[in-house]
Amino acid sequence: MDLKQTFRAGVCAIAASGLFVSPASAQAQPISLAPTSEWALESAPDHCRVSRMFGEGDTSTTLSLDKGLGARELNLSLVSPIVDDPFSPWAWYEFGPAERPNNAKLVLTKTPDGKPLATIYGAAFAPLIEEEPGTFRRDPLSQERFAAIETLSLKLVARHPFFLEVGPMDAPIASLDACMSEKYEQYLVEHELYTVHAEPTASPGTWITSSDYPKQLLMNGASALIEFALLVDDKGTPNFCAINPSGRPQKFDDAICSVLLERARFSPALDKAGKPVPDVWESRIRFQIAK
Repeated sequence: MDLKQTFRAGVCAIAASGLFVSPASAQAQPISLAPTSEWALESAPDHCRVSRMFGEGDTSTTLSLDKGLGARELNLSLVSPIVDDPFSPWAWYEFGPAERPNNAKLVLTKTPDGKPLATIYGAAFAPLIEEEPGTFRRDPLSQERFAAIETLSLKLVARHPFFLEVGPMDAPIASLDACMSEKYEQYLVEHELYTVHAEPTASPGTWITSSDYPKQLLMNGASALIEFALLVDDKGTPNFCAINPSGRPQKFDDAICSVLLERARFSPALDKAGKPVPDVWESRIRFQIAK
Protein backbone atom coordinates (compact mmCIF):
# COMPACT_ATOMS: atom_id res chain seq x y z
CA MET A 1 0.00 0.00 0.00
CA ASP A 2 1.42 3.37 -0.99
CA LEU A 3 0.89 5.31 2.23
CA LYS A 4 1.70 8.64 0.68
CA GLN A 5 -1.08 8.16 -1.87
CA THR A 6 -3.69 6.30 0.15
CA PHE A 7 -3.81 7.99 3.54
CA ARG A 8 -7.18 9.55 4.06
CA ALA A 9 -9.64 10.24 6.81
CA GLY A 10 -10.47 7.24 8.91
CA VAL A 11 -12.62 8.94 11.48
CA CYS A 12 -15.51 10.86 9.98
CA ALA A 13 -19.14 11.30 10.99
CA ILE A 14 -21.15 8.25 12.02
CA ALA A 15 -24.61 9.77 11.93
CA ALA A 16 -27.27 8.30 14.13
CA SER A 17 -30.88 9.31 14.51
CA GLY A 18 -31.42 11.91 17.20
CA LEU A 19 -27.76 12.67 17.84
CA PHE A 20 -27.42 15.83 15.76
CA VAL A 21 -28.83 19.29 15.79
CA SER A 22 -28.45 20.47 12.20
CA PRO A 23 -26.65 23.76 11.54
CA ALA A 24 -29.83 25.36 10.26
CA SER A 25 -31.71 24.57 13.48
CA ALA A 26 -29.19 26.12 15.87
CA GLN A 27 -30.93 29.12 17.46
CA ALA A 28 -28.39 30.14 20.12
CA GLN A 29 -26.50 33.40 19.65
CA PRO A 30 -23.07 32.51 18.24
CA ILE A 31 -19.81 33.42 19.96
CA SER A 32 -17.12 34.88 17.69
CA LEU A 33 -13.48 34.74 18.79
CA ALA A 34 -10.76 36.87 17.21
CA PRO A 35 -7.16 35.64 17.02
CA THR A 36 -4.75 36.64 19.78
CA SER A 37 -1.64 35.14 18.16
CA GLU A 38 -0.18 34.34 14.77
CA TRP A 39 -0.08 30.80 13.38
CA ALA A 40 2.84 28.84 14.85
CA LEU A 41 4.44 25.76 13.25
CA GLU A 42 5.75 22.93 15.45
CA SER A 43 7.63 19.81 14.36
CA ALA A 44 7.61 16.47 16.24
CA PRO A 45 9.22 13.13 15.25
CA ASP A 46 6.01 11.75 13.72
CA HIS A 47 3.90 14.80 12.86
CA CYS A 48 3.80 18.53 12.23
CA ARG A 49 1.38 21.02 13.78
CA VAL A 50 0.12 24.52 13.15
CA SER A 51 -1.67 26.25 16.01
CA ARG A 52 -3.20 29.61 16.84
CA MET A 53 -4.85 31.17 19.90
CA PHE A 54 -8.23 32.90 19.98
CA GLY A 55 -10.29 34.80 22.57
CA GLU A 56 -9.36 35.74 26.10
CA GLY A 57 -10.27 34.81 29.65
CA ASP A 58 -13.27 32.48 29.85
CA THR A 59 -13.22 31.96 26.08
CA SER A 60 -9.47 31.50 25.58
CA THR A 61 -9.13 28.82 22.88
CA THR A 62 -6.20 27.16 21.11
CA LEU A 63 -6.81 25.56 17.71
CA SER A 64 -4.28 23.00 16.45
CA LEU A 65 -4.11 21.14 13.14
CA ASP A 66 -1.82 18.08 13.10
CA LYS A 67 -0.69 16.00 10.13
CA GLY A 68 1.14 12.67 10.49
CA LEU A 69 3.58 10.76 8.29
CA GLY A 70 2.05 10.48 4.83
CA ALA A 71 -1.43 11.43 6.06
CA ARG A 72 -3.80 13.36 3.81
CA GLU A 73 -6.25 14.35 6.52
CA LEU A 74 -5.74 16.20 9.78
CA ASN A 75 -6.33 15.82 13.46
CA LEU A 76 -8.13 18.97 14.61
CA SER A 77 -7.99 19.81 18.30
CA LEU A 78 -9.43 22.58 20.44
CA VAL A 79 -8.25 23.44 23.94
CA SER A 80 -11.07 25.57 25.30
CA PRO A 81 -13.55 25.86 28.20
CA ILE A 82 -16.22 26.05 25.49
CA VAL A 83 -15.84 22.32 24.77
CA ASP A 84 -15.92 21.25 28.42
CA ASP A 85 -18.49 18.53 29.24
CA PRO A 86 -20.86 18.97 26.26
CA PHE A 87 -24.36 17.47 26.23
CA SER A 88 -23.25 15.19 23.38
CA PRO A 89 -19.84 14.50 21.80
CA TRP A 90 -21.37 14.90 18.33
CA ALA A 91 -20.86 18.23 16.61
CA TRP A 92 -20.96 20.11 13.33
CA TYR A 93 -17.87 21.95 12.13
CA GLU A 94 -17.50 24.13 9.05
CA PHE A 95 -14.78 26.18 7.37
CA GLY A 96 -16.71 29.21 6.18
CA PRO A 97 -18.00 30.98 4.36
CA ALA A 98 -18.02 28.68 1.32
CA GLU A 99 -17.19 25.12 2.44
CA ARG A 100 -19.95 22.69 3.36
CA PRO A 101 -20.40 21.55 6.99
CA ASN A 102 -19.01 18.30 8.34
CA ASN A 103 -20.31 16.33 11.31
CA ALA A 104 -18.02 14.39 13.60
CA LYS A 105 -17.67 12.81 17.01
CA LEU A 106 -15.39 14.73 19.35
CA VAL A 107 -12.91 12.77 21.44
CA LEU A 108 -13.09 14.57 24.79
CA THR A 109 -10.10 14.50 27.15
CA LYS A 110 -7.99 16.89 29.24
CA THR A 111 -4.59 18.42 28.69
CA PRO A 112 -1.83 17.57 31.21
CA ASP A 113 -2.68 20.78 33.09
CA GLY A 114 -6.40 19.93 33.22
CA LYS A 115 -7.83 22.07 30.40
CA PRO A 116 -10.72 20.68 28.28
CA LEU A 117 -9.48 19.17 25.01
CA ALA A 118 -11.67 18.13 22.07
CA THR A 119 -10.14 16.28 19.11
CA ILE A 120 -11.56 15.34 15.72
CA TYR A 121 -9.50 12.54 14.19
CA GLY A 122 -9.43 12.60 10.40
CA ALA A 123 -10.88 16.09 10.10
CA ALA A 124 -11.33 17.52 6.61
CA PHE A 125 -11.88 21.01 5.26
CA ALA A 126 -14.79 19.71 3.16
CA PRO A 127 -17.00 16.60 3.49
CA LEU A 128 -16.46 13.52 1.37
CA ILE A 129 -18.34 13.49 -1.94
CA GLU A 130 -20.71 10.56 -2.46
CA GLU A 131 -20.28 9.57 -6.11
CA GLU A 132 -22.94 6.87 -5.86
CA PRO A 133 -24.71 5.22 -2.92
CA GLY A 134 -22.05 3.92 -0.51
CA THR A 135 -19.06 5.11 -2.58
CA PHE A 136 -17.17 8.23 -1.47
CA ARG A 137 -14.15 10.25 -2.51
CA ARG A 138 -12.22 13.12 -1.00
CA ASP A 139 -12.91 16.71 -2.01
CA PRO A 140 -9.39 18.18 -2.18
CA LEU A 141 -9.24 21.94 -1.74
CA SER A 142 -7.37 24.14 -4.18
CA GLN A 143 -5.09 26.92 -2.98
CA GLU A 144 -7.85 29.37 -3.90
CA ARG A 145 -10.39 27.58 -1.70
CA PHE A 146 -7.95 27.52 1.23
CA ALA A 147 -7.32 31.25 0.72
CA ALA A 148 -11.07 31.98 0.75
CA ILE A 149 -11.59 30.51 4.24
CA GLU A 150 -12.43 33.07 6.91
CA THR A 151 -13.85 31.16 9.88
CA LEU A 152 -14.08 27.80 11.58
CA SER A 153 -17.42 27.26 13.26
CA LEU A 154 -18.28 24.54 15.76
CA LYS A 155 -21.86 23.73 16.76
CA LEU A 156 -22.34 21.48 19.79
CA VAL A 157 -25.71 20.06 20.81
CA ALA A 158 -27.51 22.44 23.23
CA ARG A 159 -24.57 24.88 23.25
CA HIS A 160 -23.92 28.28 21.77
CA PRO A 161 -22.21 27.83 18.39
CA PHE A 162 -18.86 29.56 18.19
CA PHE A 163 -16.72 30.89 15.39
CA LEU A 164 -12.96 31.20 15.27
CA GLU A 165 -11.80 33.95 12.93
CA VAL A 166 -9.03 31.79 11.45
CA GLY A 167 -8.53 33.88 8.30
CA PRO A 168 -7.09 32.52 5.03
CA MET A 169 -5.75 29.00 5.48
CA ASP A 170 -3.53 28.71 2.39
CA ALA A 171 -0.31 29.82 4.12
CA PRO A 172 -0.68 27.73 7.33
CA ILE A 173 -1.62 24.61 5.34
CA ALA A 174 1.27 25.14 2.90
CA SER A 175 3.74 25.34 5.82
CA LEU A 176 2.19 22.23 7.41
CA ASP A 177 2.42 20.26 4.16
CA ALA A 178 6.03 21.34 3.54
CA CYS A 179 7.04 20.31 7.06
CA MET A 180 5.33 16.94 6.72
CA SER A 181 6.68 16.23 3.22
CA GLU A 182 10.28 16.67 4.40
CA LYS A 183 9.63 14.51 7.46
CA TYR A 184 8.03 11.74 5.40
CA GLU A 185 10.92 11.57 2.94
CA GLN A 186 13.31 11.26 5.90
CA TYR A 187 11.14 8.51 7.40
CA LEU A 188 11.25 6.44 4.20
CA VAL A 189 15.05 6.40 4.36
CA GLU A 190 15.38 5.76 8.09
CA HIS A 191 12.62 3.14 8.17
CA GLU A 192 14.87 0.70 6.27
CA LEU A 193 17.40 0.87 9.13
CA TYR A 194 15.00 0.13 12.00
CA THR A 195 16.18 -2.82 14.11
CA VAL A 196 12.69 -3.39 15.59
CA HIS A 197 9.34 -2.39 14.13
CA ALA A 198 6.21 -1.46 16.06
CA GLU A 199 4.39 -4.55 17.36
CA PRO A 200 1.02 -4.89 19.10
CA THR A 201 1.21 -5.45 22.85
CA ALA A 202 -1.93 -7.64 22.69
CA SER A 203 -3.55 -9.73 19.99
CA PRO A 204 -5.11 -7.43 17.36
CA GLY A 205 -8.09 -9.79 17.40
CA THR A 206 -9.03 -8.37 20.80
CA TRP A 207 -9.29 -4.82 19.48
CA ILE A 208 -12.51 -5.42 17.55
CA THR A 209 -15.67 -7.08 18.86
CA SER A 210 -19.02 -7.96 17.33
CA SER A 211 -20.55 -4.90 19.00
CA ASP A 212 -18.30 -2.68 16.84
CA TYR A 213 -20.13 -3.75 13.66
CA PRO A 214 -21.92 -0.59 12.40
CA LYS A 215 -25.58 -1.19 13.30
CA GLN A 216 -27.06 0.26 10.12
CA LEU A 217 -24.72 -1.85 7.99
CA LEU A 218 -25.52 -4.93 10.06
CA MET A 219 -29.22 -4.40 9.36
CA ASN A 220 -28.46 -4.08 5.63
CA GLY A 221 -26.37 -7.27 5.61
CA ALA A 222 -23.29 -5.40 4.34
CA SER A 223 -19.75 -6.78 4.72
CA ALA A 224 -16.25 -5.61 3.80
CA LEU A 225 -12.53 -6.38 3.95
CA ILE A 226 -10.68 -3.30 5.18
CA GLU A 227 -6.95 -2.71 4.73
CA PHE A 228 -5.69 -0.13 7.19
CA ALA A 229 -2.52 1.44 8.56
CA LEU A 230 -1.85 3.07 11.92
CA LEU A 231 0.82 5.68 12.54
CA VAL A 232 2.36 4.65 15.87
CA ASP A 233 4.33 7.23 17.83
CA ASP A 234 7.56 6.62 19.77
CA LYS A 235 5.55 5.70 22.88
CA GLY A 236 3.53 3.02 21.11
CA THR A 237 0.29 4.97 20.79
CA PRO A 238 -1.47 5.25 17.41
CA ASN A 239 -2.50 8.80 16.58
CA PHE A 240 -3.37 8.66 12.87
CA CYS A 241 -5.36 6.07 10.93
CA ALA A 242 -5.30 5.34 7.20
CA ILE A 243 -7.79 3.32 5.18
CA ASN A 244 -7.06 1.89 1.73
CA PRO A 245 -9.69 3.45 -0.57
CA SER A 246 -12.38 1.24 -2.10
CA GLY A 247 -16.05 1.32 -3.04
CA ARG A 248 -17.27 -0.14 0.27
CA PRO A 249 -19.67 1.75 2.56
CA GLN A 250 -17.93 4.67 4.24
CA LYS A 251 -19.19 3.70 7.70
CA PHE A 252 -16.96 0.64 7.73
CA ASP A 253 -13.98 2.99 7.55
CA ASP A 254 -15.41 5.21 10.30
CA ALA A 255 -15.99 2.25 12.60
CA ILE A 256 -12.59 0.61 12.20
CA CYS A 257 -10.49 3.75 12.71
CA SER A 258 -12.35 5.11 15.73
CA VAL A 259 -12.04 1.77 17.53
CA LEU A 260 -8.39 1.19 16.61
CA LEU A 261 -7.24 4.62 17.73
CA GLU A 262 -8.93 4.04 21.07
CA ARG A 263 -7.84 0.44 21.76
CA ALA A 264 -4.68 -0.45 19.85
CA ARG A 265 -1.37 -0.19 21.70
CA PHE A 266 2.13 -1.14 20.58
CA SER A 267 5.69 -1.58 21.67
CA PRO A 268 7.45 1.17 19.69
CA ALA A 269 9.89 0.67 16.84
CA LEU A 270 13.60 1.12 17.53
CA ASP A 271 16.21 2.71 15.29
CA LYS A 272 19.75 1.39 14.84
CA ALA A 273 20.83 3.15 18.04
CA GLY A 274 18.01 1.50 20.03
CA LYS A 275 16.01 4.73 20.33
CA PRO A 276 12.17 4.52 20.16
CA VAL A 277 10.91 6.02 16.89
CA PRO A 278 7.59 6.42 15.02
CA ASP A 279 6.48 3.64 12.70
CA VAL A 280 3.57 2.60 10.48
CA TRP A 281 1.76 -0.69 11.20
CA GLU A 282 -0.47 -2.23 8.52
CA SER A 283 -3.08 -4.96 8.65
CA ARG A 284 -6.62 -5.85 7.56
CA ILE A 285 -9.92 -6.74 9.14
CA ARG A 286 -13.07 -8.34 7.76
CA PHE A 287 -16.59 -7.31 8.73
CA GLN A 288 -18.86 -10.20 7.85
CA ILE A 289 -22.23 -11.48 9.03
CA ALA A 290 -22.12 -15.10 10.15
CA LYS A 291 -24.38 -17.40 8.17
